[in-house]
Amino acid sequence: MHLHEEQWRTANRDGQPPPAWERGLDDTWKLAPGQEVVVAARFTDYTGPFRIRCHMLEHEDHGMTTTFEVIP
Repeated sequence: MHLHEEQWRTANRDGQPPPAWERGLDDTWKLAPGQEVVVAARFTDYTGPFRIRCHMLEHEDHGMTTTFEVIP
């Protein structure tokens, strides 16, 4: 999955602390079927809809994209 604009940190992967290679800032996560990551970012100057999508265009073309709302 790919997230735009902000600097993101991986909070956990599959309920466990992220591995060492995943503890820095990132904007793309590789997920196998059934995997889950929790990520965190601080929005300081933006509110409104925010888009996330799969980084593989053929997946995005078939609906693997969504938005969430950033609120104050």
